[in-house]
Amino acid sequence: MRYVGILLIASFSLMACQQTQQGQANPFQIPPQSFFDSVQRVLVTPASVVGEIAIADSTLAYVETLIEEKLRQAGLTVVPAVEYVSVWDSIANEAGGFFDPYTGERDDEKFNAAADRLMAELQNRFAFDALLYPEIWEVEARFELGDARWGGVAQLVSGGRGYFGDVRAATLFVAIQDTAGTELYVKEAGIQVLEYMLNGQLTPLPPERLFTDTTWIVAAVLRALDPLVEGVSPIRQ
Repeated sequence: MRYVGILLIASFSLMACQQTQQGQANPFQIPPQSFFDSVQRVLVTPASVVGEIAIADSTLAYVETLIEEKLRQAGLTVVPAVEYVSVWDSIANEAGGFFDPYTGERDDEKFNAAADRLMAELQNRFAFDALLYPEIWEVEARFELGDARWGGVAQLVSGGRGYFGDVRAATLFVAIQDTAGTELYVKEAGIQVLEYMLNGQLTPLPPERLFTDTTWIVAAVLRALDPLVEGVSPIRQ
């Protein structure tokens, strides 16, 4: 049930976009030592997709696994995304669903109550200090001299060097918030271009060529979270 990953993420998404547009280099929103002093246990929420990108659930689960491994390298205790999904599934099943069977409209009051219960039960079970939200966004990346560059990555769009413009691309946004919703860490990392130049026209990559190169996914997670590992508190080393 991948939709659960968007329950509490709207504020992060806006912040991440603004900071990316401003070219922010430092992902820490507070001093790194303050981060590690206040955050010991992180709940990873399910990876979700913003836009019309078709990504298999298995790929999103792989992203979650990579993120969880990276957090452990940073000396943090991890509550994995599967725990989030398990609790949510139980609550959703008990509620009997959130959509009217006749109109298809969501019962927002019922849904919001379930979301509140989700956070309360997760906090009661795992006593986490912060939540990590991973989202894969469709963005526009500038390309020239054959390459598109965005989110710390460069990828080939065209073999010809006379083309330039904007190309659709997939990027990973990662944010860590404390339990009050305050941003502690925000980072973008490019994953893959979604178009290539064919006969002078930008053409969508076929589905079978999207997110099949796991090295690009691994590299994106590393770029997104390496500053956490590099900033590990000496006390935890």
